[in-house]
Amino acid sequence: MVNGDSAIYGGAYTFPEDVFPAPQLTFDHNTVRFQYAAPYYNAPDLNMYQFYLEGFEAGWSKWTKETMVDYRQLPPGHYRFHLRARNYYNSVCEGSVFAFTILPPWYKTPWAYTIYAFLIVALLLAVRHSEVNRHNHKMQAYLQKREAEKLKEMDILKTRFFTNISHEFRTPLALIKGPVEQELENNPAPATRRRMQMVGRNVNRLMHLIGQLLDLTALETKHMSLRAVKTNIIPFVQGLAMGFASWAERRNLTLKIFSKETAIDVYIDRDLMEKILNNLLSNAIKFSRKGGVIETIIKRHDAKQAVELIIKDHGIGIPQDKLPHIFDRFYQVDASMTREHEGSGIGLALVKELVELHKGTISVASREGLGTTFTIVLPLGRAHLSTDEIMASVTESKRVHRISVNEFDFTHDVGPFHSDKTETSQEEKPLLLIVEDHADFRRFMIDTLHDAYRIIEATNGNTGLKKALEKIPDLIISDVMMPGMNGYELCDAVKRNDLTCHIPVILLTAKAAPDDKLEGLGVGADDYLSKPFDSRELLSRVQNLITQRRKLQAYYQQHILIKTLKKPLLSTDEQFLQKALTIVEEHLENEKFSVDDLAGGLGMSRSQMHRKIHALTGKAATHFIRAIRLQHAAEFIRADAGNITEIAYKVGFGSQSYFTRCFAEQFGCSPSEYKRKHA
Repeated sequence: MVNGDSAIYGGAYTFPEDVFPAPQLTFDHNTVRFQYAAPYYNAPDLNMYQFYLEGFEAGWSKWTKETMVDYRQLPPGHYRFHLRARNYYNSVCEGSVFAFTILPPWYKTPWAYTIYAFLIVALLLAVRHSEVNRHNHKMQAYLQKREAEKLKEMDILKTRFFTNISHEFRTPLALIKGPVEQELENNPAPATRRRMQMVGRNVNRLMHLIGQLLDLTALETKHMSLRAVKTNIIPFVQGLAMGFASWAERRNLTLKIFSKETAIDVYIDRDLMEKILNNLLSNAIKFSRKGGVIETIIKRHDAKQAVELIIKDHGIGIPQDKLPHIFDRFYQVDASMTREHEGSGIGLALVKELVELHKGTISVASREGLGTTFTIVLPLGRAHLSTDEIMASVTESKRVHRISVNEFDFTHDVGPFHSDKTETSQEEKPLLLIVEDHADFRRFMIDTLHDAYRIIEATNGNTGLKKALEKIPDLIISDVMMPGMNGYELCDAVKRNDLTCHIPVILLTAKAAPDDKLEGLGVGADDYLSKPFDSRELLSRVQNLITQRRKLQAYYQQHILIKTLKKPLLSTDEQFLQKALTIVEEHLENEKFSVDDLAGGLGMSRSQMHRKIHALTGKAATHFIRAIRLQHAAEFIRADAGNITEIAYKVGFGSQSYFTRCFAEQFGCSPSEYKRKHA
């Protein structure tokens, strides 16, 4: 019986398996019962049986009278059931053998194992493929990262290139512009003036192009940030547009500004918006025909929560097939009518990026021969701006540089420069230190300044610092980009040193970006000029700083000696003077206390101390010490702290006659008269 079902596979004989193949049972028929009987009919109840299942049991079972045996849950395999019997007479008959096979389940068949092997191989291949893909992805990510790093490095190199090339361009341009302006100051003949003005126009054009390139570079490298301030856009635009009035008038053009409102507040970066409008207005003037009209229209759109700035000309227009590309960098409309005013292809690209920096949009409409209209849409309010992009006031948002119409048109006359300086002797002239690595430009500045000042020069920052410490000049003019120690480092070193911290510093640079100027002012520079500059402007700024220094000297002369510096000190110069004053006071009665002793107490050489004190007070070190002694003498006289002779000795004068003479020089009267006046 198999799984409770009857099945007869054979009788009492052993059948050859090669003749009668063993029956095969499926795996779900693995419970088997064997029933058997012995052909002994005398006392059948005494018949005994013994069996074992080969392949499942190790040996014969015990003798038993049972005529059946069950095997449950037999595992797959080939089995042989052995059986023998013993009768009443203890006679054992030869056993019978029944062979059968229990087949394995389908998942353990050879085909299944073949499939398993195939799946394992496939899985291994998939794992390997996944590892290869993962490795490839990692490699691709690494390569992309390296490529991004290389692109970033290239951007940095490109920025440096533009900065350096700007420096190389600006310096020779300054050398061109300076002599041109000087020649124009001399009121040359009309023909010469026209040629000089032509040179000047082209210098300004080159400078404008350089500035645009640097602005684009700053936008690319995310170095240009928005500094927006709440601004009434109407007077702002009116003021800018009116700046072009004289240029438009010379070209017989009419400028018109329209707005139905008197006030529309918009958050804008005033300096960047100047660049936007100056570019668009200058283009409108350049490409308009004589007698034309240029309209600037300002509209509020409450539904869009935006303001529209429309600049419309009636000029030559732009071909329709060129319109989609006019905001592309370095793209130029190649039409014969525009060749007279050919541009660089930078201005409109810069305008678009600056408008987008304001979170606005710009569009253009044009018909060839009829004119062009540019429309700028700027969002109202401040929700579109981050906190860092909003400045509290106009002053806070103001950058150092402002675009001038003269960058677009250089046809104005330059008047002569008038200095209010009077003739002074060579010894009385202030001493200037010029630090510039470009020999021609250094020579140009010396030629510009030598009439009013004494000049010493240095070719790099290290030499400049050494000369500043040795000579203690009245003012330092330094280029920024120099080999070795640059101008920023020189300025920082000068301002950190007690010997030189009082010296005003003017930095000259081709790096005209606002952040560069702020960096210069951040290291203590007193002024900042971008190349090329007007030589008259350089003279004015030098003269102003020298005048401020003279006023400071007068202040120190008046106040240091009456000890008004006994207040909390704010400046390094005041700290230096206070220290010198304290040292002199500590040795007030010592008539042998000298300039060398004071220099030793201050920790500097005699000559350095002399220059420092003279630069701050206008007095020689000897006169400085004497003035302090006399000031204390005056205090003692007012306090009636002794007779004149005693007071003279108390303040370090060994001779009463010398004391009296010096006192009269400082206070305009003798000690006795001074005592009577203050009794």
